[in-house]
Amino acid sequence: MDQLEDPTPTPSAATQAPFVLRLLLPLVAGFCFGFLGSVPVAGPTSAMVLKLGIQGKYSAGLTIAVGGAISEATYAGIAFWGFGSFLAGAKFLLPVSKVLGAIMFTLIGLVFLKADMKPSLDPDAEAAHGKGARRPQGEVLKNILMGLTMSGINPALLASYTGAIASVYGTGMLEFTLFLAVVFAIGVCCGVSTWFYLLLSLLKKYKQRLKSHTIDLIMRGLGCFLLTLGLLCAKSSLDYFLSASPDAK
Repeated sequence: MDQLEDPTPTPSAATQAPFVLRLLLPLVAGFCFGFLGSVPVAGPTSAMVLKLGIQGKYSAGLTIAVGGAISEATYAGIAFWGFGSFLAGAKFLLPVSKVLGAIMFTLIGLVFLKADMKPSLDPDAEAAHGKGARRPQGEVLKNILMGLTMSGINPALLASYTGAIASVYGTGMLEFTLFLAVVFAIGVCCGVSTWFYLLLSLLKKYKQRLKSHTIDLIMRGLGCFLLTLGLLCAKSSLDYFLSASPDAK
């Protein structure tokens, strides 16, 4: 009588694949996650980049986007390497990050509601300024740091990338190692930066077709949306601390 074969393969499908394919899969997956995840204007960084693009400050918007992409890629790399299990053992991190996120969402929402949102009338104003004088290095670093900070304390990134990684974990197509986590993070950074570059390019080309009243309504709406996110983050963190206080007694 023939012996029954064990249907469970010992080596995973990812480790059997060629090295180039093992390298490309997390790179492409990271690019897709970063690009598609940045399309909705649902965070402070994307809202700020949109604001600067409408105002004709394309270089400032792009440098802030690069800073945000680096910070988001860091979260993505940690999630790929196994941040989900670490987060389960350190439950205080998420509510603390929500407190920081509530502060950031509220401040940026107030800026959007109070600031002058009039776009630049000259589409080539920044280009003409760039020809006359090179943008100071300190301003570029400041914009990158602003993007790093806004995305760095965005609590949605903690959950979104952990959930995204969990959705592909069971496929067996990806190998979860530290090196490939770095590759995945590079893909995310490229995907996020590519989307914002396309967004700013579209704004530069078609911004003049938008009426000032329409732009003002869009930006005020984003301000109200960010304020709502700030209130939700504050409520969520408050509920956590209130529910945890009886357990500590």
